[in-house]
Amino acid sequence: MTTQAREPEMGLTFEKVWAMFQETDKQIKEIAQRQKETDRQQKETDQQIKEIAQRQKETDRQQKETDRQIKETNKQIGSLGNRFGELAEH
Repeated sequence: MTTQAREPEMGLTFEKVWAMFQETDKQIKEIAQRQKETDRQQKETDQQIKEIAQRQKETDRQQKETDRQIKETNKQIGSLGNRFGELAEH
């Protein structure tokens, strides 16, 4: 039988622990980078929402103005119709 000299298997070595710390550090940096990107995208989304809300307010204002003008036009047309009726009576 041949016996080979083997190093005893050690659970955790300094090198293994150091490698795990380095990997963890790398993962933390990646997460931080993704968080920065997510924050940037969230700010863009918030800005877009504000712009959309502003446009919606303007659209609502224009719609109210259009409704007011339609009512005024209808009133004027009705008044004109009454005048034609009065003219026909005379």
